[in-house]
Amino acid sequence: MRTKQSIRGRTENPELPLRERRHPALCLVALAALCAALPGCGKGKAREADITLEMPQPSALQVDVLLLMDQSGSLKGPRGTDPAGIRIEAAKYAVSSIAAKSSAESPNRVGVVDFADYVTMHSPPLQAVSATAGIEEATGRIAIRSLGNRYTNVIAALRRAAEAFSASGSFEPGRNPRLILFTDGLPEDARGLPPERYFAEIEEFSSQHLKAKGVELYVIAVDVAGRFWPKYRKYWERIAGPERIAAIASVEELRWRYNDVINRIFSIPSAVRDVLTTGSKSFELKPYLDRVEFHVFPSTPKLVLQLRRPDGRFVDPGEDGDAKRRRYPGYEIVSVYDPEPGTWSYEIIEGKGHVEIYRNEVPVHMQLVAPRPVHPQGKELQVVARFSRTSGRPLKSDPRYPLSLTGRVVPPTGDAINLLFTKPSAGYYLGRPSFLPKLPGDYTITLRTQAPEALDVSVSYRVSVGPDPYLALHRPTERRIPVYKTTLDVAGELKVAEQPVTPEEHFATHPERLYLVQLLRTPAGGRSPAVYLDRPEGSQFRARLALPKSRCLLLPMAVSGDYMLKVSHIGTALGGEAAKPDESLLFFEVRRGWLWPVVAAAQVLMLTYLGLALGSRMLLALRLMKAYPMTVQPAATYGEERQSVALPDLVGRRWRTCRLKAVAGLAFGEPAAEGKEDEPLGRGRARKAATAKVVFWGATVEGDRVGLGYYRGGIARTKSLSAVSGERIGEFEIQL
Repeated sequence: MRTKQSIRGRTENPELPLRERRHPALCLVALAALCAALPGCGKGKAREADITLEMPQPSALQVDVLLLMDQSGSLKGPRGTDPAGIRIEAAKYAVSSIAAKSSAESPNRVGVVDFADYVTMHSPPLQAVSATAGIEEATGRIAIRSLGNRYTNVIAALRRAAEAFSASGSFEPGRNPRLILFTDGLPEDARGLPPERYFAEIEEFSSQHLKAKGVELYVIAVDVAGRFWPKYRKYWERIAGPERIAAIASVEELRWRYNDVINRIFSIPSAVRDVLTTGSKSFELKPYLDRVEFHVFPSTPKLVLQLRRPDGRFVDPGEDGDAKRRRYPGYEIVSVYDPEPGTWSYEIIEGKGHVEIYRNEVPVHMQLVAPRPVHPQGKELQVVARFSRTSGRPLKSDPRYPLSLTGRVVPPTGDAINLLFTKPSAGYYLGRPSFLPKLPGDYTITLRTQAPEALDVSVSYRVSVGPDPYLALHRPTERRIPVYKTTLDVAGELKVAEQPVTPEEHFATHPERLYLVQLLRTPAGGRSPAVYLDRPEGSQFRARLALPKSRCLLLPMAVSGDYMLKVSHIGTALGGEAAKPDESLLFFEVRRGWLWPVVAAAQVLMLTYLGLALGSRMLLALRLMKAYPMTVQPAATYGEERQSVALPDLVGRRWRTCRLKAVAGLAFGEPAAEGKEDEPLGRGRARKAATAKVVFWGATVEGDRVGLGYYRGGIARTKSLSAVSGERIGEFEIQL
């Protein structure tokens, strides 16, 4: 009679899933293969540089202004045009007004050329001025001088001005030379030429040596009696242009005329001129103003003028962070930055008399970021601009006054190219279309900002195009990059006027230290390391730049958003001279494309599968440990080595041939009956079998047979072991 006995286990199979399970490592191998197959995975590290490229800043309108001061005898004396020397104080005011539109980082420069019978000027001819420096030194050069009383030698003053501009580098790209000529009579010198011939000589010189080099000439003429201006105005219009000449009836108007000319130079709308005697006066400010300058000229020092904001608060330059006051002899300039639109007012709160006020409303405008003042011939000219406010605050569009951003490029041929701007990145605007400048020469880029009834301002920049080496980029070409691409390939070819050249022909710098590439703006914030471009051969350059990464489930992904890339030349030309600048700005975005849902769904399914597989394994192990405590020790042999293994330890182990020995009536691992050996009756040669995953889940004793339960290939199985003798069941091989 056979009895059924449980050996520290259950008498029937546990409820285990019958579907096949794979090892988690297989899933990880598959995941690694998928990651390696995606673009940008598993690549080597690029050669990083310890140099950081600068964020491209807008090109400020750096102006060099020379005041040509008529010091002839007709201005002096009781019967002169300017017996009180008002022209001197007006010229000093012009210098302070230019300084107010300057900054310490990109200062404007001013100088004075005095002329009459002959010409004189200080050295150096141009003095840098800003709101906080250089004004006293520059204004100290302005004084009444005795240079003869017979002639007004304008041509000599123009020649000296051209020499001063040339010596000071004002004709170099990036500088903007300007001349303001103040005179009270006809041009003449000791030669005694007729006025028509003298004007013809001035026109020829101006055309060849001033206008051809970008110099703008402004003329302010004082004609008290109206004797010469009506007759000779046409000559000045032909020389300077109708919009750059003005006649005043008395020298007292000179200060206001200087203010108007300086506003024209800096592309600022004409100022509003107010005179306040008593009470207050209101005025409206439109949006999109960078600042408002109030040039205040009180009739007596004891007059106090106060500005009131739209909310009723007074402007206090000593306390308000958005207001500054600069005092000069006889007047002051109060600037309010980012003024809120609405109704403002000013009122006299102390003293008697009148106050003259020039209200200069300085609008925001687009400033040029690219191209730089020097641009290689044959390289794509792409116009990039941005709004740069003095306060540094970003510009917000007012829906009542929508902004319109346009531009124009005029090449040497005169065929204008109109631009329309888009916004590829926060704060930057890209002009379309781009074009190839195939001809050398000066290109004029005009940026225009408009808003209905609020804003209309144009600023022009001069770009010099010449046959200089440049890197023509042909990668990246995509404007939109998928998120699973975690690196960016940058490649280009060195050219001159569209013809490939080798670096050794033009540069003393090693070719692999010639160009740097860096992400200057990323959605993750900050910037990437700068990477050198390799030169694999000839004129070719390339580099691979890592994009900032995030992780989506198990796969690394690039951070989505807008990027700005800069490629910059850092080499030295042959002969040790500084090489001409060569920079490229590229804008692209990383976005989730059509493949994104597929990749995300595949990862979710894979993680779900792994979770279920690992979870079921853990539950199974817990159930086995509960059913078979660690004290259960079956004798087992792996190959030729015998060892005692706890039954739960068999879970997840790999075996080829297992020899198991059990003693009837005893739990696995307990000692055999006294006097009985624990050796197997005969050990056969271990047979090789494929490595398999085996899970033991139970064992039963029924008479002289032991039933061993194990789990393999997703299916619960049972192996029956026959007894050899009454007390010893024996040793059996299980081929797994």
